[in-house]
Amino acid sequence: MARISASEAANRINQYLKDKTGKNRRIPPINNSIQDIMRENTVHVFNVGPWGYRENMGSFGYHFIPACEVGAPMEWERLKSPPAAPGVYVPDHWEEGDRRVTDPRTEYAAMKPLPGLMAEPLPKEIDECTWNLQDEGRYFANELLGVGIGHSQQNSHVRRGCFVAAKKEPSAKELEAARAELAKYMGEMILEADRAWASGPQKAEQVIRPEIHHICAQWMNLTDRDWLRGTKPQGRVKCEMCGLLVDEGIATCQNGHIVDADAYKRAVAQQEAIKKSLAVA
Repeated sequence: MARISASEAANRINQYLKDKTGKNRRIPPINNSIQDIMRENTVHVFNVGPWGYRENMGSFGYHFIPACEVGAPMEWERLKSPPAAPGVYVPDHWEEGDRRVTDPRTEYAAMKPLPGLMAEPLPKEIDECTWNLQDEGRYFANELLGVGIGHSQQNSHVRRGCFVAAKKEPSAKELEAARAELAKYMGEMILEADRAWASGPQKAEQVIRPEIHHICAQWMNLTDRDWLRGTKPQGRVKCEMCGLLVDEGIATCQNGHIVDADAYKRAVAQQEAIKKSLAVA
């Protein structure tokens, strides 16, 4: 396990307090048993999806969930801090481990671990702070993913492949469930794009987003979608009867309505000629 020096630890404590409170205020000690909970019950968030997230968690600052892409970290290493005076809390320092994602569709990305109990210094006096230790790490992780009371399930990052693991490493069952959620979400996005494209240029322009729908198609190895060439369905004709789009030069839409009269006449004549040739044969 890598180590940090005593001076580095002290600098981190001072910077941590300054970032949280705006100045270097005195801070009370934290019972060692509580610190043990914070360090031993770490919470681990993983992502099997192609999107990363940077979430503003209020006074706790921004937290980043990396996308599952080549080079993303699959593990984090906690640096060992030097011994501190009883009750003095030295925040954990984590660095990305050696394991990296090489195959995004079969591996996962790991977020920097969260402590078992979220510690937040709050100003009490002009030169003194107190600790807010109300939120457990797992509750905070669910808030980060948009899970729980006050959150819409539709907007949860869980739908896009993120999850909180029960242990420090994700289990095969957890990974399978996360990938199932991701596949379901991507299927919905493909269907949404298909319907938008079929509804015409205006709807396609409003709905289809390369950073969402194109990525879903690429992830699912779908290359036959016309809307992958852009969000404007150019070179297609809209059926005035049902609204479906068809390629130029095609006689009828999928519902059998005539879209191109000249193409229809040519197609009928061609069919008649084929029938006659078969009858003679």
